[in-house]
Amino acid sequence: MDELLSFYNLSNPKCFILNLGGYLNKSLVVDSEEGKFFLQEIENDFRNVVEEIKVLQYLKEHNFPVPNFLKNKNDNYLTYYGGKKFLLSEFIDGTSPVQFNMLNEAQLKNSARTLAKLHYFLANYEAQPFSNPNTPTQEEALKICQQVDGIIRNNFPFATNKIDINTELMIKRKIKLLKYFNPEKLRKELSKCPKQFVHGDYHGANLIFDENDEVKGVVDWEYFGYDYRIWEVARSMAFICDIDYTGSLAGPMDLEKAKKYLQAYDKINPLTEEEIKIIPELLEYQAICCVFSIDQHYLKKRYECDVFLPKKPENWFWFVDNKDKIDKEVASKIRND
Repeated sequence: MDELLSFYNLSNPKCFILNLGGYLNKSLVVDSEEGKFFLQEIENDFRNVVEEIKVLQYLKEHNFPVPNFLKNKNDNYLTYYGGKKFLLSEFIDGTSPVQFNMLNEAQLKNSARTLAKLHYFLANYEAQPFSNPNTPTQEEALKICQQVDGIIRNNFPFATNKIDINTELMIKRKIKLLKYFNPEKLRKELSKCPKQFVHGDYHGANLIFDENDEVKGVVDWEYFGYDYRIWEVARSMAFICDIDYTGSLAGPMDLEKAKKYLQAYDKINPLTEEEIKIIPELLEYQAICCVFSIDQHYLKKRYECDVFLPKKPENWFWFVDNKDKIDKEVASKIRND
């Protein structure tokens, strides 16, 4: 590690591991006489680092709370070492929830306001559109579910009995929903909604708050790309207002919190009527396509991700079974409460 840090103009740098929240990642922080910095390894091939740096510079110019990237001694942002790629960025002091639904009411509203401001600035960001989808397509999700179903039917050894029972109870219904869900109506309605650049993974654990519960930093931009604005709003709301912390876009969701989240966003950056109308269907579709935890457990063998499995089998389909309730108690009350 000392050799890697020698690529940068830092005096007496020392590294330590800090659990900053989010998924199961621990972050490498560099402390030096010049200050604290965040060192990250670039593991995802899809990550558009060049565009990430450009958009953060653009947002900095508009006084939006994002970190700076630092160049190495060769005047490059990316550092190649040991066959790997690294980025060094400014470390933003503050608090970040270990779980992305552990926000108090002030933090919840401020996170929505900050997302609204972010979308306002990014609506005018000029670049060639590209996407880094953070939710699998219907076809990709179906393939994963069918593979997992085959593993269960062939009686493979499992990590825990609880996982197997939960999965066995839900997998066949999930496959049926994925097979017969017709996305044409959703696509038609989405085509009426605005598209722009978005963060791509906006939730509580990617936010840093100050002592007044204001957002001091928005981090983890690896999924930055061009997408429907309402997709990010609905997805972030589902994460931040989740009751049963799973990180898998499964329910249940606190409907009162969800309403307050959307109201706080809408006051800063108003949603269109088409966007508001489509929220329940978007959440339903995301829940149907959500296969992260079973993919990690059965196919990737990353059993540490079992913490993201819903606590109850029926929670897999909460957004499907409560679509009308979400429309009545959240979407329809954004401006009529």
